[in-house]
Amino acid sequence: MKSDAERYDSGEFSAINRSSVTLRTLFYNSNCILKQLGIARKIELPSFTPKFTEHDCINYGALVFTRLPRYSKTMKYFDTMLFNPNVRYHKMKFNRWLRQPILRYSYTDLSRENLIRFMANEDGGAHVDHKINKFFKNLRDGDSSFRIITTDINDETFKNIVGGFNNHKDIFPTYINWGLTRQIVHETLLAFDEKFNLNYNPDLERNFNKRLNKFIFNFNVSDPNLREETKK
Repeated sequence: MKSDAERYDSGEFSAINRSSVTLRTLFYNSNCILKQLGIARKIELPSFTPKFTEHDCINYGALVFTRLPRYSKTMKYFDTMLFNPNVRYHKMKFNRWLRQPILRYSYTDLSRENLIRFMANEDGGAHVDHKINKFFKNLRDGDSSFRIITTDINDETFKNIVGGFNNHKDIFPTYINWGLTRQIVHETLLAFDEKFNLNYNPDLERNFNKRLNKFIFNFNVSDPNLREETKK
């Protein structure tokens, strides 16, 4: 996982896919390595994801929107959500940590446990399924992402929020699963570095320093009607 993290931090984002298989082996089954080591009930792992409330309709947790240069025949820019490590974390017991929602979209939660399973079993970590979970696929492909409508944004605002050239097409993040997986890898390596001295020295600022947008931002939506009903 350290190698995958280093490659991701250097801009080779898809390298983090491989870590999903390692995470599955560590955490995801009745005979996982954590249980074999006898530390599943003892270990505490850091969580950078804030606690969601019942009012949250959309919550991207510890991810922030980032536009990066991506020079290829099909893609000039890479619009995605990067894990932001500069937020306060709290420690959680293993089972609670594994099942904690790390993203919510349209009241549907995605936990670490489910993301690891989707990544490793369906999306190329171990193999690729012809039919993958629809919710996961939509997040990966940007079909269930927020949209930045650029037609009425002036140049200065566009430069600050998005960056690059404004072609007046809707902008939305893709491959959100990579940012989430990098978060889980970071949390896991921090916990294991503390216990086993792995000499883990991440460079998570490296990709942020390449971004084209001046400002980074999270995107959360709460349901005001539900808040009003709750007050009653």
